[in-house]
Amino acid sequence: SRYGPEHDESYLPGDCFAIDDENPTVLLLDEGEAVVGAASLMLDGAYRAARRGRFRILHALRASPERYRALLSAILPAARPVDEVYLFIPEDRQRPVGNILKGLGFEIERYSWYLKRRAEGVPEAAFPAGFTLRPVRRGLDEAAWAAVINTAFSGLKGHLVSTPERVRAMYDEPFHRDDGMLALWHGAEMVGTARVTYEESNGVMEAFVGALGILPAYQHRGLGRNLLRAAAAVGRQWGLEWVGLSVNAEHERAA
Repeated sequence: SRYGPEHDESYLPGDCFAIDDENPTVLLLDEGEAVVGAASLMLDGAYRAARRGRFRILHALRASPERYRALLSAILPAARPVDEVYLFIPEDRQRPVGNILKGLGFEIERYSWYLKRRAEGVPEAAFPAGFTLRPVRRGLDEAAWAAVINTAFSGLKGHLVSTPERVRAMYDEPFHRDDGMLALWHGAEMVGTARVTYEESNGVMEAFVGALGILPAYQHRGLGRNLLRAAAAVGRQWGLEWVGLSVNAEHERAA
C-alpha cells in the first residue's frame, strides 16, 4: 500500500489477499531481516489462459540491479504456467527503475495516458433514439458484458479474455458499486460498457472510468463520448470532484 503507487497501484493486495499458487509472493530481507522489497504475481485462470502473468507489485526500497535481480530470481520459478510477465511503471520512474528492469530482460510493450478532469461541467449524456443506458443486472447481464468487452478490446495488447465468472468477481472488489457498472443497449443487444469505480489519488478520492468499450459496428457515432459523459455524471452523484481514465498512447486525440 505504501510503495505500490510508485509503480502500478491497480491491483494492490487488499484485506482479503491470500498467498497461493495464483498469487505467489516473496519478500526481500536485508541482513537485519528488515523487509526491503517485495514481488507478487497475478496468475489466476485468465492470466494462465493468456500465458501472461501480471505483477501486482515489484519494488525494492533501494533501486539497485542486485535487489531487483534477487526479487526476480525468487518469484520467476512460480511463473512457469505463463510465457511472460509484465507490469506498468509511471513515466517518472523510468529512471532508474525502468533502466534496471531493461537490464534484467524487460522490454517496453506500450505506453498509456492517464487523463483526468473535474467531473463538474461535463456535458450531460444524450444517446440517440433506440439506445438505453442502465446498470448491469446481477445474474442476467454478465455474459453479455463479457462478450462486449472481448470484442471491443480484442486488439488491445494485454487484454485478458473476460468471462461471466470474471464479471461476477468484480462485484466483490472493495471499490465496486453496482450503480457504476453501466451497460448501453440498442434494443435487446448490449453494445457498450463503462465501469465507474472510486479510488484514492494523492489523498483525494476520484472516480475512475474503466472498461469503456463500444462494439465495432456501433463506433464513430458518438456513443463512447456519451458513455464517458454518463460515467462522469455517476462520479458527480457520488460527490467526487475528479474523474479519470486510462487510454492507449496511440489515442493522441484523447489527450
